[in-house]
Amino acid sequence: MIDAARQCRQRRNAFGAELAGDAAALAGVRSRLRSYLATAGVPGDVVADVILAAQEAATNALRFGGRGDVELLVWTQGGEVRVRVKDRGKGFDAGEPVRCARAWQTQGRGLYLMQSLMDDVSIDCSAGTTVSMRRRFVGEQTTA
Repeated sequence: MIDAARQCRQRRNAFGAELAGDAAALAGVRSRLRSYLATAGVPGDVVADVILAAQEAATNALRFGGRGDVELLVWTQGGEVRVRVKDRGKGFDAGEPVRCARAWQTQGRGLYLMQSLMDDVSIDCSAGTTVSMRRRFVGEQTTA
């Protein structure tokens, strides 16, 4: 389906993972992604936000993507962390405004959460579903 390894070679020092329909595999991906981002010099508070946003996007792709295979690609560029999650699903109406779900609901807050944690979130449903996100980390105030 999607070749995360090839994408990583094209983007120097990128982190890539392919999830073959297994949400449980996300635990290992989170750990490796945390190490990658720390090595890239991303502050810890930004690392936590990026990991949570990437996990939400990957979980949604695994749950709703329809065909199981999900690509996660993360890289740093120009003082930003860039994240791309791609699946082969039919997509959804990305033009609908995203609102926070009611507190008592058990799902439906993923897109709102991603938008709250990242500086930019875009969704392309033209060939499967691709969620692209970015978060600036250079020049941010961080707490130790």
